[in-house]
Amino acid sequence: MAYSKIISEFDKHTEELHREWEVMMDVAVLKQIFKPYPDDPDLIMVYSIDKAQADYLLKYQNFEFDFDCYTYEIGTFQ
Repeated sequence: MAYSKIISEFDKHTEELHREWEVMMDVAVLKQIFKPYPDDPDLIMVYSIDKAQADYLLKYQNFEFDFDCYTYEIGTFQ
């Protein structure tokens, strides 16, 4: 089975999914950005993305973040 890391963008007012991006980054790099939960060493679960983490992600891949209008999460999907 192939798994992909996906960033999901949700509308702050409606909480509806607005769009998604596939993350083309090594898990080892993502572990430097997101501290894995003790029971999730491979970053399989969903993690919220804050502004500092978004800035770090932008060093590796071109995304568009707008924290005034949206909230962001990264997760693993099949």
